[in-house]
Amino acid sequence: MNLTEYVLGALRTESELKGEFGFSDENSFLNPREFHAAMGLVTETAEFLDAFKKHIFYGKPLDKVHLLEEIGDMMWYVAILCATKGWDMGGIAKRTEKSVVGNTAQKVFSYSGLEFNGWLLHAGSNAACGATALLESVLCAQEGDDIHQLELRVIMEQMAILLYSLGSSFEDEAQRNHDKLKSRYPEKFTSEDALNRDLGKEREVLES
Repeated sequence: MNLTEYVLGALRTESELKGEFGFSDENSFLNPREFHAAMGLVTETAEFLDAFKKHIFYGKPLDKVHLLEEIGDMMWYVAILCATKGWDMGGIAKRTEKSVVGNTAQKVFSYSGLEFNGWLLHAGSNAACGATALLESVLCAQEGDDIHQLELRVIMEQMAILLYSLGSSFEDEAQRNHDKLKSRYPEKFTSEDALNRDLGKEREVLES
């Protein structure tokens, strides 16, 4: 899926902003859309890492569909941030993919007898660090496109490594995430649909 089209689709499912936490105050230093995107990237990268925590320490098998779903959810927040800043998500994605494809060696690590692709854990951890740095800069009102775009590039480079390691691409996961959210929000975002998800139906969409 073309990432320009994906961004437009993401905006269709963006939640309505509320006048809470001082966002409605004209003196507030927080941009609510940037805050939403940065916080969302922190939570989604954490969910990605949570799969590895459960795999390494609890013995739960890694689920490729679930891992790709979490990357797709990261992409949604990247799309919101790019739309807010007026950045070309597709252009950034192409540059990051070019920088990692062919340079990412496939390494398999063993931990307590459980094998997994070490690049996934490493890149997932780096993406989480980048997301945390982005959120901190937003919360501390560190204005400037240069700061936020640098942090976004770090996150997207790690996402490109994740996608490469899992045999996918930004375009493929954009389509998958778009289809999942289309099934969740047939028209547009609603709080009711967000809180009452049909996970079985969404899983079918992700596996199709």
